[in-house]
Parts: sequence; C-alpha cells; structure tokens
Amino acid sequence: MHPALAPLLKGREDRYPHLLETKFPRVFNEIMELWGKDELEEHFNSLFLSDRPDRQGFPLEALREINFLHDLYLEAMRAPATEDVWSNETTRRGLEEQGIEYSKQGFFRAVELGNETAIRLFLQAGVDVNLQNTAGWTPLMVAIFTSSESAANMLIDAGAKLDVQDARGYGPLHWAAYRGFVDVTRRLLEAGIPADLKSHAGLTPLLQAAAMGHARVASVLIAHGANVNEADGDGWTPLHKAVANAYAEMVALLMRAGADPGARHSSGATPAGIARQKQNAEIIALVCR
Repeated sequence: MHPALAPLLKGREDRYPHLLETKFPRVFNEIMELWGKDELEEHFNSLFLSDRPDRQGFPLEALREINFLHDLYLEAMRAPATEDVWSNETTRRGLEEQGIEYSKQGFFRAVELGNETAIRLFLQAGVDVNLQNTAGWTPLMVAIFTSSESAANMLIDAGAKLDVQDARGYGPLHWAAYRGFVDVTRRLLEAGIPADLKSHAGLTPLLQAAAMGHARVASVLIAHGANVNEADGDGWTPLHKAVANAYAEMVALLMRAGADPGARHSSGATPAGIARQKQNAEIIALVCR
C-alpha cells in the first residue's frame, strides 16, 4: 500500500486502487507524485476529460478507482487544520500515564523508547508523523535507528515519508539495513527507495548490512538490485566489510552474488588480502580461490 494513502484509508482498505497501481502504474505514480500539491486537481481533470482524441479510455473499474482517489484527495484537502493539535487534553492525560510529555520532544522520546501506546496517542491526536528534530531526523528515522521494527512499521502505516535523508545523506533504508530490520527494508524497497541509495560519504545500505553481518537484509537488498561491488568514497566494498568483521555467512552470500575479492580500497587493501592477514580459514576458503 502506498504510504501516502495508508492513513487515509483506515477502515476502507478494500478500496485501495490495486487495478490502477498494477495495470496503469504510470497513471498511478503520476497521481501519487502530485499528491498534496495544487496541480493534482488539474491532473485529475485531464484524466477525466481527455482532450486527446487518440487517447484510449480507461476501463470502468480503473475509472472508478481514479474517481475514488479524487474523492480521497478532496477529503484530505478538507481535513481540519492541526494548528491546535497540542491542546488535546485527553491525549495529554493519556501521555502523562505513560510518563511522556505532550510535546514535539515528547513524540520523539516516545519513538526513541519504542513506546507504541504513546506513539499511537500522538498519531491519533493528529501530530505530524513527519516532524523533524534538530538533527533533521524524522520519527521514522529515529525509530529505525534507536527503537524497534514494530514502531517503525507503525509510523510507515501512518504515512511516514520514506525518501527523507539527513544532512549526511543517510535515509531510513540505510538504518534499516544497519539494524537488520528485514521487514522494514523490504517495505522501503517495494515503495521505490533505490537499493543503492548513497550517503554523502558513498555508503550504501548493502555496505551497512555487510558491516553488521545482517545476511537476511543483504539478501533482500541484492534481490532488489543492490550492486555487491558498489564501493564507498574510500573504496570499501561490502565484501571488504564482511571479511574484515569475519562474517562468514555474509561473505558467502556476497561471493555467490558476484562480489570481487580483488577489489581495491584506496590503500590498496583487497578482501582477499584482508582474509589472509586475519588468517580466518573459513573466510580464506571463500575468497581466496
């Protein structure tokens, strides 16, 4: 389910425009790219009233789904403003019972602690799921880095933006790979986040997973097109990291996927050379063939 639609479809999940997404992906993606922008109304009009005589019409079911998306868009545009979100006394009392302050800082604290009851109270009160803290991190990024996969999934379900990056270029996918969150990694990739997304230092999610030995996450990334030989700005590849940290399962996975044991770091170090230096027989057998 597209993250922009998830919070608007509570109780109406059966109305999700599956036909449009699968059979008319270009049309669906154009709508979602414009979601929340003033231009979307004009775009809907162009879909309903084509001025091109050679344009093939939509099947009835697809047209119904477009009409439903239009209604959902108008409904979202008419939603009451949330300027007064922090004055909800019911939410305040509920959060006090959780030992959490009803504030922006309290929201991030609830996420950091993985307190899903408190997170739910903030979201139900209408607090913006895409707030940013002083480091430029959103609640989703905090949840993935410091909390739990369950809390991260809750925020994704609530419409958290998935393509955000902090000042160093790290996004949710980097930290999901670093933490070994298989389900969140898969959801981010299926939502269109590039498998080889790079930080400003050139680190990819696969490099993050390899450095921590998260073979299941690495497998998901590779299945979604991650380049096993993509190096960071210094020349470290995922195989360098896996060999250096003695993660034999990860080394085997990367080698099966075509990792180069002779790839050179800027210092000249190769995965095969590191394996010999560390004298790990199992890993030497994998990379020094």
